Amino acid sequence: MSNYNEIAALNYSGAKLLLRSPAHYKTSLTTEREDTPALRIGRLSHMAAFEPSVFIDTVAEEPDLDRRTKEGKTQYEEFKKNLPDYCITVKKNEFETISRIGQSATEAMKSIGFKIEQAEAVYVKDYGNYKLKGRVDAIGEINGEKAIIDLKTCESAEPAIFSKSVANYMYHLQNAWYSEITGITLFYFIAQEKEPPYAWRVYTLDEGSIEQGKKLMREAISIYQLCSASNQWPSYSKEITTLSLPNWAYTK
Repeated sequence: MSNYNEIAALNYSGAKLLLRSPAHYKTSLTTEREDTPALRIGRLSHMAAFEPSVFIDTVAEEPDLDRRTKEGKTQYEEFKKNLPDYCITVKKNEFETISRIGQSATEAMKSIGFKIEQAEAVYVKDYGNYKLKGRVDAIGEINGEKAIIDLKTCESAEPAIFSKSVANYMYHLQNAWYSEITGITLFYFIAQEKEPPYAWRVYTLDEGSIEQGKKLMREAISIYQLCSASNQWPSYSKEITTLSLPNWAYTK
């Protein structure tokens, strides 16, 4: 399939922005996302987990050299010269982190009997007069039933903490979105910690969370349809709003 970003369709990330405001979504279409070290580590961790052979062929650990010295620079250039043009180099500590995340995520998938069939699978679905798209981490089978796996690196995989991440980052919307475009309802999140001992847990969402995700999906699509038809992409309300403190603030 052609470059994912070139496919004219609404995706999960766009839906999240629409729920913030249509203006935020519209701006994102013409804003280039900065490729930060954290994003690169996340991307390569997914490769190590779901496409290990590609990771081995594509990613190389940089030698531990002092490149401020003439000797270090020469040795580094020699190292680079012997690599294929497509090879990605990462620092020793980053390579260790990425490799350990990949190994732990593989262990998590094995624990539930998940067998990968497709990694980074792109789906596009017609939805009324519009198209929805998504790039799914991994699709495979568990005991003969089709399933989706999504890897989430996190600070803590504890249930009480990761459930907050699900709510804050709208992972329940992602669950609904990917199930809609793939037709696969069995969905697992691997919550993978980014620090030693690289602990993990596998989660599914309860029925109430899934239904809330579907509700958000329908709301985002409705906003998209209305704004596309009118070519109006408003930001926040211009009315003065009265705020109330969150409940936890009254316990201090």
